Amino acid sequence: MASGESEMSPQKSRMPIKDAVFSLLYMHAKLFGAEQLSTITTRCKISVKSESELARALWEWLYFGLYVFVEGIQNNFPHSDDVGVGIAVARGFLQEFENGLQRSGLDSAALAIKQREIDDRIRRYEKVATSRGPERLGFAVAGSVLGLSISPGSVPPSMDAYEFSTVASQVHISSLRAVNDFFLKCTMIP
Repeated sequence: MASGESEMSPQKSRMPIKDAVFSLLYMHAKLFGAEQLSTITTRCKISVKSESELARALWEWLYFGLYVFVEGIQNNFPHSDDVGVGIAVARGFLQEFENGLQRSGLDSAALAIKQREIDDRIRRYEKVATSRGPERLGFAVAGSVLGLSISPGSVPPSMDAYEFSTVASQVHISSLRAVNDFFLKCTMIP
């Protein structure tokens, strides 16, 4: 760049937090929905044996996605003057996800269970990522989604499960990139 020139950065759009929350939920649905899980399990040659196993696997995959999006949101608001905005976006994201569950027919008791499960999985994945390294996160996801009895962060016992963990790690990275790109294009307003 020649002296005196300034790098032109694209103008960021101003977006209300509520609109950002709904945009992020849409991204979450595309990246962590049933279709994506089916694509990954097919690619990894993993078959789901029953409807209940499929439902459990999908919930675990959705929980992983919630963790990834909350992590991505927090990563985009690291400075003390931005933290409040990041918290508002993350809380709004989780609240609207739970509102969607309620609108889909979950009663208050079932919703309370899902809320505890969401909080538990987010804490579990944070712990694995911070204590054992983000490269071990895929192992924990494979264990949860595939219903394997392995300790968090340990190598999955089969090649199919190992391949699933690798794909989950790739989805983690690409999803964080998508969330980051989203925030690069907009500025949050209350």
